[in-house]
Amino acid sequence: MTNRTLVALAFALGATVATSESSAFCRSSTIRGAAGECSTTGVPLMWCSACTGLSLNTDGSIDIPFETLKTEATSAAARWSAEVGCPGETMDPPAFELRVIDDTRVYSGINHGGPNANAVWFNSEWRLDTLHRMGTIAITIVSFDRRTGEILDADVELNQRTDANPAGFVFSTGMPMPDTADLPTILTHEFGHALGLGHSDQDRAVMWPTAGMGESRRTLSADDVEGICDVYAFDRRPSMQCDAPGTTTRPNLVCNDTPYGGLAPAPDGGRAVGGCSVHEGISKPTRARWWLLGAAMVTLAWRRRPRAATRVA
Repeated sequence: MTNRTLVALAFALGATVATSESSAFCRSSTIRGAAGECSTTGVPLMWCSACTGLSLNTDGSIDIPFETLKTEATSAAARWSAEVGCPGETMDPPAFELRVIDDTRVYSGINHGGPNANAVWFNSEWRLDTLHRMGTIAITIVSFDRRTGEILDADVELNQRTDANPAGFVFSTGMPMPDTADLPTILTHEFGHALGLGHSDQDRAVMWPTAGMGESRRTLSADDVEGICDVYAFDRRPSMQCDAPGTTTRPNLVCNDTPYGGLAPAPDGGRAVGGCSVHEGISKPTRARWWLLGAAMVTLAWRRRPRAATRVA
């Protein structure tokens, strides 16, 4: 495994790259923009294969049976590929697929010298550091190569309410329920971040940055589809940014759902915690070395119902 140059960055509302002036979607970038705006610099983020694997942490959720979690995660992942037709004569799906693979005991972070897992887990110890802010339902941490923008690892944390974490959230599936966070909506949003998308400025888009309790946005909007097709157009081979130096022949897309360094069934090596500002301001990460997290993106934030929304992300 060759060394990669990774850096810790924090993405808030729109630290991403817009692809056109008429588009509402934004693509995540190696360089964050001003708060609430899309960056116009840096390298757009993307996976450099045709698929990657997500793993549910075996801790599960106190609200939802584990098999239901797996079903919802599988459905949310499929919304970004099988349920999308990219514009064109054939309306083929984008050339990338998120898959739910074997479970793991790994949490957030990337182990640069060994196996990893793109973990989806319920965090019941939301410790209110600069990464885990109060009022945030979930975050997605994306680790990437800062030279090429290649995504190497993506971890989703959901803020689980427990006795030890009373400011967390109760999650539900099925018919959206008042005073709960709709898990299918949140997972679909988070997986959009894991794919390289930032926030949309259209309030019906899955990638809109806030969600009210009981609010459901499970179906991709036209803007979400335009965004994911911009990252992974159905006829696109890996971006030239993914090519090794000296590459002269463009390779075909290859599907490899094994995480970077191999699948880790249990924690091994470094774990990235805290260190980034993910709300209103920007603070320098406290830890940014060769193996640490590449990006932290604030996602769906709590809005009080039925009064006006409180936007905290």
